[in-house]
Amino acid sequence: MRLFFALPVAGNLALNIDNWRQQQLAALPRPVAPQNYHLTLSFLGEVSHQQSQRLCEAMDTLLLKPYARPGELHLNTFGIWPKPGIAWIGPDQWPDALTALHKSLTQLGGSLGKAHNKNRFQPHVTLSRRCDTPIANLQQPDFWLPYSEIVLYESVQGREGVHYHPCESWPLTATARDQKPRKRPGLGTKS
Repeated sequence: MRLFFALPVAGNLALNIDNWRQQQLAALPRPVAPQNYHLTLSFLGEVSHQQSQRLCEAMDTLLLKPYARPGELHLNTFGIWPKPGIAWIGPDQWPDALTALHKSLTQLGGSLGKAHNKNRFQPHVTLSRRCDTPIANLQQPDFWLPYSEIVLYESVQGREGVHYHPCESWPLTATARDQKPRKRPGLGTKS
């Protein structure tokens, strides 16, 4: 299984971002479907069923940390990373707590022997792939992404392309005592 931790971009917000993308970036190749929008916290890559079980068990401890709280991000910046060819939107500022959460999730993956990306953390929502052209006269994005859970997604390749299947989620609450994972179908079975 190819797994990653992310903050979901749900419903109307995903549709609003996609409308903005269509208006501002219609010419970009390989757009990401709005149902696949998410803000990646840590990409794990290929993970065995046993590793995924250990990962989920370790999340309970991780979510007791003081930085594992709900919040909101202002998605107000557009960028293109030419080498991977990714067009994205994200915040120009974010709380240190989100960076700490990213680091802890990455270390959690590292404890399973997963190599981690050494690039500086930039929270972002991928809008399109295989982009390498600068965009002129762009109206900057202006969206607010509330977050109150971490989702473990599986990247699944199908006939229609890649889609992201939510395997499990963990609520982020103001108090850490009652944090229990909310299971989603799929992680408990071997693929």
